[in-house]
Amino acid sequence: MNRDSLQIFILIFSLLLSVVSLITGFNYQLNICGEYAYTCSDSLSQIAIYTVVFLPIFIFSAITYRMDLVKKSWRIFSFFWASLTLTVIYSIVSEAGGSFGSLHGGYENMVVIGLFVVYPVISALIILYYYLRLGKKKDSGDHK
Repeated sequence: MNRDSLQIFILIFSLLLSVVSLITGFNYQLNICGEYAYTCSDSLSQIAIYTVVFLPIFIFSAITYRMDLVKKSWRIFSFFWASLTLTVIYSIVSEAGGSFGSLHGGYENMVVIGLFVVYPVISALIILYYYLRLGKKKDSGDHK
């Protein structure tokens, strides 16, 4: 798979999972479950927990779509971050007996929230750094 098709795959995959996350996250408002609200909504909230990771990936993937030098560095960081976040969420949900947010003290929730706050900040810094670096290379006539 070449770089362009990989970038398109990441963009489409993260878009689809972002839509799934938003739909499942708003299951009460959309009345998706109907009369099976308790069990259905519990299942949908589990799906939302795992797919919400892909919403910021979609946003930053769309931002870096045309930035060749930037997207390679950002993609490496994003693969690491998504793997780490999904592993942490899985371990927290497994330990909580299948429900996110029910652990005592809320420390686990703060770790996940911290991961969600750190990702956009680091992504923005990576994009800005490589974008500025690319701009300086263009100004100096060096296009490598």
